[in-house]
Amino acid sequence: MQNNNLTLAERRRLRLQQQEQPAAGPKVTASLDELVSNPANPRAALPRLEELADSIRRSGIAQSLTVVPSPVFAAAYPEHAGAVAAVPFVVVNGNRRLAAAGMAALTEVPIHLNTTATTRTEILVLALTENIQREDLSPLEELETIEELKGLLETYSAVAAALGKSEGWVSQRRRLASLAPDVLDVFKAGGMTIEQARELGKIKDHAAQREAWTDLQEKATEKPAKKAAADKATKAQVPRQDAAGPDKDPASAARHAACQAALTGTPADDTAVVLSALKNPAGNDGKAEWLAGQWLVAVNGGTETEPSFTSMALANPRQAVLALALAQCELRMSGTPTRVDRPYLGWLVEHAAYEATAAELRLLEDDPAFTA
Repeated sequence: MQNNNLTLAERRRLRLQQQEQPAAGPKVTASLDELVSNPANPRAALPRLEELADSIRRSGIAQSLTVVPSPVFAAAYPEHAGAVAAVPFVVVNGNRRLAAAGMAALTEVPIHLNTTATTRTEILVLALTENIQREDLSPLEELETIEELKGLLETYSAVAAALGKSEGWVSQRRRLASLAPDVLDVFKAGGMTIEQARELGKIKDHAAQREAWTDLQEKATEKPAKKAAADKATKAQVPRQDAAGPDKDPASAARHAACQAALTGTPADDTAVVLSALKNPAGNDGKAEWLAGQWLVAVNGGTETEPSFTSMALANPRQAVLALALAQCELRMSGTPTRVDRPYLGWLVEHAAYEATAAELRLLEDDPAFTA
């Protein structure tokens, strides 16, 4: 089937959806009265239900809910036998879709009956694999998942194999268990990045860990007077990036607008663009910080004409990191885009609804990661 009339983002979503379809097997429908949510569901929360319910009202449910017979589930999870006894099926994959279907007033949903997962381990792996592969779990939920599987599979190597992940991936999540309670609270509140949390987790002594976190915070604010002077000196060298004119062509203007729009909501997955900026930075002459500061002022309703990137980074570190990464990637581009620009352009298409130019589209369509 040809998908030539679809946008790049639509083709990528279609490819992911096709990959996520359950293995071949019985596919029927079931009424909502015949289904119960998995009482052992690893997801602590079901986000954006109203948004999903609106989508279901318009287009229905595209992907079947994976279920197991409730007697099988009860045998594997005897502590939850009472919660599932009144219905024939337990939803193992698709609890968010089930909840949204109820909000959308559906009476029945498509299901895929899995008859191969019969043990506690098999059902747990079935329940976890989709969420982890689709990155629907938070890092702390991933950690809880890993530890529960460890209790069943005995080794972390076996856990990595069951989830289709590397042992390094598992090890990185386990570092979060070493965080001091107050440091962990900062991470939960969004006050530090996952990368910072993992690095701090390498430090086993909690007092040394707290000291390291304090040092990281102080480094972000050290020498503010010198930084402000550097910003002011740089401003004279940098053309205004928010104005139309010879310094910014239409494609560049569109990318700037997409970057600024992306910062409004701060997408959860900024890994690709941050790594791209770190691997191939535009330079360290202050231009990226100046441009990032302009965007941050715009999206946060500020009125500063000479924004201090440092002051805004303290107010919202996660948003500032993304702004700086986008600015580095944007300033790196000049003329025809190259291979190093793929992660940046692909991220804008995926997360900022950016319409790529013909040249940019050709570059992305040469990359299997962005095509169907």
